[in-house]
Amino acid sequence: MKGKVVIGRNKTCFLTGLLFLALGAGWADNESPAEPAEPKPSAPVQQTLEESDRLSLANQLEKALQATEQAAVLARTEKDTAGRACANRSRALVLQALGHDDAAISAWRDTASAWESAGDGPGLIEALSSAGLLLMPEKSAEAENLFTRMLSVASGESRRPLAAAEKLHAAARSSYNRRYFDLAARFWAAMSVTWRSRTSSGRTAHWRAASTRMRSSISCNSGARCAPTRAASICPTPSRPSADRSRRPLKRSCASSRTCSR
Repeated sequence: MKGKVVIGRNKTCFLTGLLFLALGAGWADNESPAEPAEPKPSAPVQQTLEESDRLSLANQLEKALQATEQAAVLARTEKDTAGRACANRSRALVLQALGHDDAAISAWRDTASAWESAGDGPGLIEALSSAGLLLMPEKSAEAENLFTRMLSVASGESRRPLAAAEKLHAAARSSYNRRYFDLAARFWAAMSVTWRSRTSSGRTAHWRAASTRMRSSISCNSGARCAPTRAASICPTPSRPSADRSRRPLKRSCASSRTCSR
């Protein structure tokens, strides 16, 4: 078993190293207009979600959960689809922190439905991958259906392909940290395809600089471990899930972060 884990990790590192080397060639293209921004919630919904963030940071998770529910009610009243998606996303994250995985899965499904209605592929990718990972390993067949749908959405994303690639990268890292090495490899491979097919790249210069740093530090190959520098951000040392879910840091909501993936 230990040998299989090592092989899986080496395969993932090798794939990741090749991925960023391959992406480097595409970054030599001319700059193109920035991608559209992610859909934003209305001001009242955003304000309520910011309050939920504040309560989460204060470890008042039950009150934070109530705030997300209030945000969802506001979003439904105002027919704010993006607000409904962001409220459900925040609710899913708080439920995860509280250890209520079944309820969190349901919230992620609601998030996926809202983002699909809003026509936002990156948000849908995050919701599907998050729900799928929570279903693993007990309901792996159901999780696989969500992953298949997620990859299909990613392959067809033309409006915000760079944002979609970022969501795939986040899903790959989450899979890797949970020791689902084959899943991580699939998601990173999909990220490569999505990234290279982008139609706009307002952050091209940022990613080109990041690529240069990463290529200089990654020493992953089929028979070597990841170099312990910036490569750790791409081939991180997998960590076992903490038994104390209440200590897990919460991701910030759509309302208070630059993108909904943070």
